[in-house]
Amino acid sequence: MSSKVYDEHYYEKMWRTESGSLRWEDPAQQYDLNLKLNNLEHFFRYKGKVLFVGTAKGFEIRMARQRGWEAFGTDFSEYAISHCDPTIKDFIQLADSRNLPFPDDSFDVVAGFNTVEHTGRGKAEEVSLALKEASRVAKDGLLFKVAIKHWAVTHYLDPALIELQPLLFWIEGVERLGKHRFFHAEIGPAPLHTWIVYYCKEKWKRTLGDSQDTRYLAQQIENAIKKV
Repeated sequence: MSSKVYDEHYYEKMWRTESGSLRWEDPAQQYDLNLKLNNLEHFFRYKGKVLFVGTAKGFEIRMARQRGWEAFGTDFSEYAISHCDPTIKDFIQLADSRNLPFPDDSFDVVAGFNTVEHTGRGKAEEVSLALKEASRVAKDGLLFKVAIKHWAVTHYLDPALIELQPLLFWIEGVERLGKHRFFHAEIGPAPLHTWIVYYCKEKWKRTLGDSQDTRYLAQQIENAIKKV
């Protein structure tokens, strides 16, 4: 999807910004930001180095830094970057999620909130590239909030239609990379709000322990992937 879609009209006029603007002080914005950071801190119980992929104007970076994280972000919208929150301009940069300008294991966690599924209009091969890059630069884990393909979703309200992938695509897309293991998925009342968490395989084992249940869960994941 062209970065030109995410221009001034998208950020300042679209229906999704009910206040008419993406503003830091908007109560709805603050609610969403707290939800994102609370989930991040629930699954990763330390204030490490985090990269937000598709961070738009960088509000996630600002709140994360206020809460003690060493936070950075990228977005591929030139408009968003040039109009980013002035308090975090040194911690955000223009970049495509399919080609992140960072060495391997640069961050403890990589997070993306309703952004990664937009890569390449949601086409499986393009999203897979974004997942590969996120996994490459994330040392400990990944946290995504994504829209998934679901029988209840007949269309996706966005300036350009994107393909939605099923939940299993997201699980196996990272599992096949071999570095991170699927850990948790929470699908809300609307399938447009699906949180997916991955841990590095060593952390996954440490967190769950070596038990019959752990081995069973690992086998279930592997069996599901073989069916894809």
